[in-house]
Amino acid sequence: MAAIVLCGGASRRFGGGDKTAALLGDESLLARLVTGLPPAWAVVCVGAERPLPRQVTWTREDPPGGGPVAGLAAGLRAAPTTTSVAVVLAGDQPFAAPAARELADRLGRAVSTAGPEHDDGADDGGADVDGLAARQPDGRAQLLLAAYRASSLRRVLAGREVRDRGVHATLRGLRVAAVDLGAASTLDVDTAADLARAAALEPGHADPLRPRRPAGTTPHPPES
Repeated sequence: MAAIVLCGGASRRFGGGDKTAALLGDESLLARLVTGLPPAWAVVCVGAERPLPRQVTWTREDPPGGGPVAGLAAGLRAAPTTTSVAVVLAGDQPFAAPAARELADRLGRAVSTAGPEHDDGADDGGADVDGLAARQPDGRAQLLLAAYRASSLRRVLAGREVRDRGVHATLRGLRVAAVDLGAASTLDVDTAADLARAAALEPGHADPLRPRRPAGTTPHPPES
């Protein structure tokens, strides 16, 4: 199992700089994500190298700043050759690690048994599924929070131009089923307002998007 974490974007909507270095509590967004991933996983971070509290492999997309598909291709090349399931994440998703583990476990069972479980909560439990992705609040699959058969990713990327290419257009040929794992899992921090929203969440709740209520207060009664 390997995780490919894309953290080389320009962060223009965040005002420039490295948004994955922004602090959530006492740790960066990227540190929060990677430390939540299983210790046994190989983790490949695609972007400029920086200190992290766990061991990872660093690589860069070609060219640097070439977009998420270029980053995905670079990460896949740097992952162990024995990788059968590759989990793809964006480095600005602070609450994505539990969902990543769940998606990887489900797809891992599918790979080992020649087909996903039919009661796994996905839209499509067919044996030829290429990946499982977290479902966003708008109903779409978040392809940058997904577990893929590594062989399927290699096939769809082989011989393709990857610079400045869109993720959905590039992966359109893959059969990816969406899985409901809670809205918080797909929260990504693109703006300062997103960071404030993330800071207001209640970590560890079944759905951390529920705002934290100050101690000693009671919920407001419904309006009549």
